[in-house]
Amino acid sequence: MLGVQVPPALPVSLTDQNVNKLGQAISGTRSFVGEVQVELKKCTWPTRTELMESTVVVIVSIAILGVVVSLSDVILNVLLRAVMR
Repeated sequence: MLGVQVPPALPVSLTDQNVNKLGQAISGTRSFVGEVQVELKKCTWPTRTELMESTVVVIVSIAILGVVVSLSDVILNVLLRAVMR
């Protein structure tokens, strides 16, 4: 109509090489998942008590770090204001 020509679509053909690569990818993924399952069975998972204790340690550490950062911020702010005067 307007002189616009749409080129024909490129032929899509799966060559033996492409099919072979796809098969290798799938078998590689299956192998990886199998190895992950074997390794996860070797892991020792923490008990509920150990998990709770570790969680408390992390929360307390974060609180202490927050206090230290806040205090250093306040002290540096006061010192800089004194120097700027």
